[in-house]
Amino acid sequence: DFTLYPKDCLEELEGKLKGEIRKKKWLNSKIDEFYDQEKVQSPGVNSEDFLKAMKVEE
Repeated sequence: DFTLYPKDCLEELEGKLKGEIRKKKWLNSKIDEFYDQEKVQSPGVNSEDFLKAMKVEE
């Protein structure tokens, strides 16, 4: 489980990542970009945690 603020941004992030290339470096930059654009806060969670949950290893 991830806690994000604003609360509705997880679905938006999922939508942004859907169909993206499943490469760790690429997705990491997309997640970081989303965090910056949407002013997302996720206490104790970073982009690496999302990649682990998505089982992206390379």
